[in-house]
Amino acid sequence: MNKIIIAFDGKHYSEGAVKAALHINSQQPSLLVGVFINGLTNYGQLVMQAPETPDLMAFIEEDQDKSIAEHKEKFKTACIEHNASFRMHEDKPLFIIEEMIRESRFADLLIIGGEMFYRNPQHKDEHAIHMLRNAIEKSECPVLVVPENFNPPQSVVLSYDGSASSAYAIRQFSYLLAPYTNLPVTLLYADNDPDDDEDLLPEKDLVEELIGKHFDNLTVTALQGDFKTELHNYLQSQTNTIVVL
Repeated sequence: MNKIIIAFDGKHYSEGAVKAALHINSQQPSLLVGVFINGLTNYGQLVMQAPETPDLMAFIEEDQDKSIAEHKEKFKTACIEHNASFRMHEDKPLFIIEEMIRESRFADLLIIGGEMFYRNPQHKDEHAIHMLRNAIEKSECPVLVVPENFNPPQSVVLSYDGSASSAYAIRQFSYLLAPYTNLPVTLLYADNDPDDDEDLLPEKDLVEELIGKHFDNLTVTALQGDFKTELHNYLQSQTNTIVVL
């Protein structure tokens, strides 16, 4: 049984993250841990301007406590309805990212609702993207980022560049989300010289030996041109796909 944490920052509740966790649990029973972090998601600028104001801190705590109580009840109800084992943690740090890192150290998988994470109408999208990237990079367990309109995955894309990190990501995916390895799987790699007949799949024999043991329905495809650009273009045509990076 894996331990999966679903992190909610401040006032934001991600339906997509909960749906993803429940779907994984339906495939392989897991312990779902809702982590409700009462941090400064929407109030960082105010606190920087008046960090010693007791009334301001009291307002922030009261405002978020009300939302978190509602979110905990929603999470509890969803888990009970789906017969899922669950626990709930409520933490009150000053900085959400640091608390997520601490929680991730003791988990097998972290699920984040990408569209709700650090959502703040007063900030540009770039801020939310920066915070999401920061959480992914600093997490001490694998991270699954999901949309709010989550649907059960129908296929898997493995992004492979020959690096140790990409091979590690493929292995971790096969261990943590084993039921999804039966889906159609496409391994993508870069072919920067289409005129060369030589197969440029990095460590071809070794990687094929690895993936052949974990994925039954596998296709290996070369992307020509800039790999990041072509990967982005490839994924635009995919729906309900898990991408392993």
